[in-house]
Amino acid sequence: MERIWKCKIGGEVGDLPAGADGPMRRAVQTAFKTLTGVEASFTFSGWNATLTEGERAVHENRAPNCGAMQEAIDAGDGTLHGAIEYWHEEALRLRAELAQCQQEMQQIRQMGDTIPLPVCEAYGELWMTVTKNKRINRARHLLVSCMTMEERKAGMRLAMKAHNNATPAPITARKGEGE
Repeated sequence: MERIWKCKIGGEVGDLPAGADGPMRRAVQTAFKTLTGVEASFTFSGWNATLTEGERAVHENRAPNCGAMQEAIDAGDGTLHGAIEYWHEEALRLRAELAQCQQEMQQIRQMGDTIPLPVCEAYGELWMTVTKNKRINRARHLLVSCMTMEERKAGMRLAMKAHNNATPAPITARKGEGE
């Protein structure tokens, strides 16, 4: 029978030396063999693990913040099962939306050899936009998934050119002027 043991260990630590995972991994593997009499078939470990809200609440000796879970439950019919069903349907809807977008881009490609220049330019504009706006980032992701690298590069070049043309060059005095 396969048995899997899980552990999270951590605390406030400073910088870790390169290879800091090795000693921890070997110690766990040795303890596993000592306890069970067999070598572990696999070991997954790393220094980037996080605590769940419930684990953090226990660690900090407080009640868990169930707001996120309640929000997910409220999105459905008020039950955990309803929330799972709601978010599953949402994922399917978004997957269908992506498939539709990819199909439309494929149809555009069939009309011509490459994506039209305005689409490349739109990508370039999105590429130059630094934002946390989820809709813009989603549009960027959708475009990237439908474009070739050459089309992306063309869009970036167009956007850079437009940006440089819109940004006035710094004024510099010619030799002998303004003295």
